[in-house]
Amino acid sequence: MFGHGSDGGIGVQVDVDLSYLIGTGAGFPSKVEKYREDAEDQAYLFAKKEFERVHKDELAALGLQPGDDRINYSGLNDMDEEDLAETFSEYEMEAQNDEIFVFRAGIFYYNDESRSPWVDEYGVPNFFIFLVCELDGRFLPNRTIDLYEETVPFRSTRELKSKLGSAVRKLISKC
Repeated sequence: MFGHGSDGGIGVQVDVDLSYLIGTGAGFPSKVEKYREDAEDQAYLFAKKEFERVHKDELAALGLQPGDDRINYSGLNDMDEEDLAETFSEYEMEAQNDEIFVFRAGIFYYNDESRSPWVDEYGVPNFFIFLVCELDGRFLPNRTIDLYEETVPFRSTRELKSKLGSAVRKLISKC
C-alpha cells in the first residue's frame, strides 16, 4: 500500500458500529468518547420514540403513555412483558447500527529522494505514522478526528528499529 507521495507502507481500516462498541464495553480514546456517548444517548431516544409510536396501543393497554420512564428494556421486563422488552431492544440496536466509527492507521515510508513534505530539510528518510477516527451516522457529526501522528526520521537501521518501535507503541496506546 502506498500513501500519497510515499515510497511504500501499510494501512489498515476497521469499521465498527455503535452497537458493537457498546456490547464490547471497550474504552475509547478520550477525543472520541464524547461522540460515542452522545450518539448512544441520541440513538436511545430515537429508538424509544419510534417504539412508542409503533406500539402505542400495546403500551396504552399496560397503562403506559409516551415518555414514561418504564418504557425501556428493563422496565418492560420488570412488568413481565418480555416480548415487548426484546422488541424495544431490537429498536435500540437498529438505531445504534447506523452509527459507524471508522478507525484508520498507517505507517508510510518516505526516502530521501521522494521530495515529500515528510522528508526533512536535510533529506533524511522517515516514516509517517498516524491514527484517525472518522465518524459517520445519523447522530454522529460527519468528521475526522486525528488521534495520533508522528514523523520518525532515521539515519540507520538501528535508529529506525528503536524509534519505530516506540512510535508504534504510542499509536497502540491511543486505540
